[in-house]
Amino acid sequence: MRNIADIKDWVSLLKAPELKNRQIRELIKIFGKPQSFLNQGFDIFKNCSFLTESQKKILADIPVPEEWSRIENLIDKFDIHFISFFDDDYPPLLKNIYEPPLFLFYRGKYERKYFKNCLGVVGTRKATSYGKSVIDKILPAVIKSGFTAVSGLASGIDSFAHETCVKNNRYNIAVMGTGCEKIYPAKNRFLAEKIIENGILFSEFLPGSEVERWNFPTRNRIISGLSRGVLVVEGGIKSGALLTARFALDQNRDLFAAPGDITRNQSAGPNYLLKQGAVPVCEPEDILEQYGFNKINEQQELFPELTGKEDHIFQILLENKPQICIDEIVVKSGLNISEVSSVLFMLEMKNVIKFVSGNKVAPLF
Repeated sequence: MRNIADIKDWVSLLKAPELKNRQIRELIKIFGKPQSFLNQGFDIFKNCSFLTESQKKILADIPVPEEWSRIENLIDKFDIHFISFFDDDYPPLLKNIYEPPLFLFYRGKYERKYFKNCLGVVGTRKATSYGKSVIDKILPAVIKSGFTAVSGLASGIDSFAHETCVKNNRYNIAVMGTGCEKIYPAKNRFLAEKIIENGILFSEFLPGSEVERWNFPTRNRIISGLSRGVLVVEGGIKSGALLTARFALDQNRDLFAAPGDITRNQSAGPNYLLKQGAVPVCEPEDILEQYGFNKINEQQELFPELTGKEDHIFQILLENKPQICIDEIVVKSGLNISEVSSVLFMLEMKNVIKFVSGNKVAPLF
């Protein structure tokens, strides 16, 4: 997916002088894609009281950013692709988080089917041999059962997770805090190339974006946002892994933690999460059973194929676990009651939901 004109409009909007992020989101909420309101004259913004007169003039005749030529060259050089919030293939779980990325750049293979069952795997950059042994024991069985691992391509636990997927020839997702052509740390360049062969590098930052410490906390919300659950393997109380855990809870995701040695600083984070109610993970089944699987079977499909409407409603159910009223589904989905009833019937036939008392529905995954 690479429409240069679309990308140019998005970049122009993002780089428009004087505009703040909240104003951009408000414009997108009102008008939709940037091409529907950029360079469309002044009058289109007459009811946009959140914009100043100066900002309206800029949007009416928006300039091409100075760095556009460099960005376009990087897109061509590194075969970078693009997906926006309005595209049908935008990851459905991510779309429903608070302030989802308006767009994502990526390198590699974008295959929607791998985004249905993602597990975030995060931890310290200063991983111990114990942390690696946890990944070695837990992750292979989980990814062979149908989950897609999501991590951040950092040193330590992230790298162990990605390497495990590569060794097992499994699709995996690396969410980056730089432009997706800028591999950080540099020692992971070879690993990144292997991920691209059977997976994807994702970034909400423009091509050419350098390493900035404040980008990584922002990146973490995407790791949890893509995932149905997040596994924390080693990390301090104030680590990025714990920040990802907080994002996961805010996004109504399942939270897993590997118990650790109480004398090690790297175990303080997971042990704290366990005291707060995270699911302890000592075997792969501790994750799989959370989603209704009692034994590991490499050939087992974790999730059936869904139609567009079925997937749309199922994502609403996931966002409102443990259960949601059918009337609320009608409101949130934008479908009429007849359509919703028909889709729920098919989802029940596919064994992914169940009806509960009080005219409510609960997802089984």
